[in-house]
Amino acid sequence: MKSKVLNYGGWMIVWVLIFYFVYTNALRYLNPDFAMSTRKPNPFAPVLVVHIVGGIAALLIGPFQFSTSLRLKHTLLHRNLGKVYLCAVLVSGLTAAYLSIFDNIIRKHEFAFGTGIFGLALAWFITSGMAFFAIKNHNIFQHKEWMIRCYVVTFGFVTFRLILFALLPIDGFPFKKDLGGVAAWACWSIPLLFTEWILQAQKITQRFKKQAPLSEVQLSAIPVPVSNNG
Repeated sequence: MKSKVLNYGGWMIVWVLIFYFVYTNALRYLNPDFAMSTRKPNPFAPVLVVHIVGGIAALLIGPFQFSTSLRLKHTLLHRNLGKVYLCAVLVSGLTAAYLSIFDNIIRKHEFAFGTGIFGLALAWFITSGMAFFAIKNHNIFQHKEWMIRCYVVTFGFVTFRLILFALLPIDGFPFKKDLGGVAAWACWSIPLLFTEWILQAQKITQRFKKQAPLSEVQLSAIPVPVSNNG
């Protein structure tokens, strides 16, 4: 019962953050009035719009893929949503890589920010590709783990804004000019690191429960191989 409450509570927080990010940040880039209000025209605006649409689609579809009832009762819907999710990741990831190189690094000379976004796109490709590879080989357990990693990277859009919202209002924060680049790296790499830590810790504890550690007497009874080269 406690685990279900924590699970529902956690997903509720995720949904609130998703809708807040989409409503307050992402949708404005799809508004023609916002594009006209900028001082300098952005030649990469169409690519940015495609990137944002793909990112929003991945953000909204992702949580449904972790629903056990949807996966068991509506398997076909689960598979179709998974295909749409992977296509959205592919489109948004390709445009993110393109923008990071040609817009951020080459045009704006934002090296830290550009390389951070390119790293996010690369992590997106690897995690989604491994999730697809696992399910094609009927390895459901690995597919689920790689989908978790992939959605953590997808949620980097939201995490990026959370980092900015947390640190920009601080008057005495001395590194505001570097915050965009730091956030571009930290929004996906740090959550992905903690996710991997949790996934591997669960495997270790599960194996520990199934097989108790050997005692000193048992260890001493294990024969030690003797090399004949001496």
